[in-house]
Amino acid sequence: MQGLRAKVDELTSTIGRLSSFLDLKWMLGLICEGTVERLGYRMAWIGLIEEGSFEVKPLAQAGFEKGYLQSIKVRYDDSPLGRGPTGTAIRTGKPAIQNHIDSDLQYAPWREEALKRGYKSSAAFPLIVDNKVLGALNVYSERPEAFGLEEIQTLRAYAGQAAFLIRRALLTQGMMPEIVEEKAQKYELEPSECYIVLEEQRDRAFRLFEEHVQHGWQGLCITRENPRKVRELYALSNTQIFWLTDFNVRGRVTENLLELSLLIAGFVNVAKNPIVLLDGVEYLASRNGFEATYRFIQTKRDNIAAADGIMIIPVHPEAFPTQQLALLKGELKQLTII
Repeated sequence: MQGLRAKVDELTSTIGRLSSFLDLKWMLGLICEGTVERLGYRMAWIGLIEEGSFEVKPLAQAGFEKGYLQSIKVRYDDSPLGRGPTGTAIRTGKPAIQNHIDSDLQYAPWREEALKRGYKSSAAFPLIVDNKVLGALNVYSERPEAFGLEEIQTLRAYAGQAAFLIRRALLTQGMMPEIVEEKAQKYELEPSECYIVLEEQRDRAFRLFEEHVQHGWQGLCITRENPRKVRELYALSNTQIFWLTDFNVRGRVTENLLELSLLIAGFVNVAKNPIVLLDGVEYLASRNGFEATYRFIQTKRDNIAAADGIMIIPVHPEAFPTQQLALLKGELKQLTII
């Protein structure tokens, strides 16, 4: 089994390569998603400080949260709301660990809500840039005594890398929706649904994606086509488009399913009305095998449903054997465009 340090190294490498293309909110979402999906924790969130107010503002989360962050308040002064792991980590600039949420007196302001969600241990790691604390990465486990010395050291290094990436993300342009056109929308897909579009060419799926982006949905396009060509054919000037390729070019993603999973999950968790076009499932299956690709699609379907988003997956009707195509049709809603 791969150890935590190796997982963190893989994760920071993946997030680091994607970070130069992402804005701050997407970057934070990606870090939280990686903490849960790759490192195996129950929940993670990132809060940044609000200067002058001593309040910590949650900006991204992933995992089993279920309204936790809306039900609590966190500060970083020396008040009772500032003496938990988050406030302590920000105030001291050092990791703050709570391995027994059910009994520690300083955790009293948050204990009831935490235990409702199965959190038994928590750890907060300061996000420090140029000797200034920006906020904290907060990690929760369903196990008591989850954070030993080696794990704390590894996660502290991970938080250090995250802080560096956050600083870089602060310099990028935010995600912007396309300009909404006045014309009526021809097709309107249902939120929380993932659609399969069977077609030899990709034009119908791209047109459907384009129309929703033009009507206020925030889009993420992952495609086997050169992004320059996609922008020439479709009105997607402000949409993030990633080229699914092994060719070493700017703005690419590879067939690595972890990388793709984090990219999509991070996007749908922070975007308003997210819609994802995933073009190249045949390519992914050829590189990762059908079973791994199918499991990946199942997981992303859950991400999309939880975020009230939409995903469109074009598939060549003859690309998969009958049984595999039937599995895809069973997992996804088939879309017929007349």
